Amino acid sequence: MERKPIRSFSQYLERKRAEELREELLDRARFPGVREEFLRAEQNDLKAISGLSLPTPGWDIGLFISWLYLAGFPPMCLREALANAWSCRHHEVVWAAGSRNGMRKLFRAAGFDTSMLPEEFTVWRGTSGVAQREAARGWSWTTRRSIGAWFATWHEKQGTPLLLRRTVRRREVMYSTDDRDEAECVLSGVGPCVIDGDVEEWRQLAEEVNRQRRIEMQERLRTYQGGGKSLQPS
Repeated sequence: MERKPIRSFSQYLERKRAEELREELLDRARFPGVREEFLRAEQNDLKAISGLSLPTPGWDIGLFISWLYLAGFPPMCLREALANAWSCRHHEVVWAAGSRNGMRKLFRAAGFDTSMLPEEFTVWRGTSGVAQREAARGWSWTTRRSIGAWFATWHEKQGTPLLLRRTVRRREVMYSTDDRDEAECVLSGVGPCVIDGDVEEWRQLAEEVNRQRRIEMQERLRTYQGGGKSLQPS
């Protein structure tokens, strides 16, 4: 199994820590099939890595991500794990990184391709019940204003909605995905931002997003009923 060569004492310590994490992960691999999948993951098996990056009883995705990084797995393995984990357990990825600088190192090691993004563009972040300063420090932003508004009003009962806007450069984006139709960008740092619009407008934008999603779901349901195809989004 290919690993990055050790070139410094700090990397040596990382590998020693990786050995400890491996033992801990094997001890946690008690759910049927998990141990076997872990042993396949050690051989750079992307299917196994993908499976272990999703919720499994008794399994710790954060520890798994840490092990992959500290053990020096190839970028393709880190990309597979991070993409899956971020979509369903992003807080565990943040825990594994430990800090903003740790997040930068983790995503830099994965080497996600962001070349399709413009050199400079606008992103939005929607939150509720969070002060502007705290919201501005969030990781996930979107290139679609309507999606930002949807997130701002999704949990409106938790507190006042807020939609922030900022301009970023491509080099600030560590990871970009539209897998959930959210045009998400994970940013490496904090930058100047402003409140964009008002609550009533955000509610209207969010309702339009909900309307479009209902139409898409109805269309997928008709396709499923007519041809026996999957309901999974394309």
